[in-house]
Amino acid sequence: MFKGKNVLVTGGTGTLGPVLVKKLIEQGANVLVVSIDSPERAKAVLGDVSIFKWGDLRDYKTCLEITKNQDYVFHLMAVKSNTQKGLSKVASAYVPFLL
Repeated sequence: MFKGKNVLVTGGTGTLGPVLVKKLIEQGANVLVVSIDSPERAKAVLGDVSIFKWGDLRDYKTCLEITKNQDYVFHLMAVKSNTQKGLSKVASAYVPFLL
């Protein structure tokens, strides 16, 4: 189903993302991973940084650019809760996503 298709995975450097990315690549998909993580983290998690692009998807223009020409989008992006702010002010992490 995904062979030759352009597939965007947001949060592809997180907990679930790398597993999905691997499966999509095995099926022949052209995968693009977008995350606010560093390229170093992407390399450590994904191995192949050629499929990684840094991007902040809270920015509407970035969303338009990143999703252009994508056949499928798997939205796995999540709020990092392992930081002190993430643990103490959970709701504040969602404010940028509100229009």
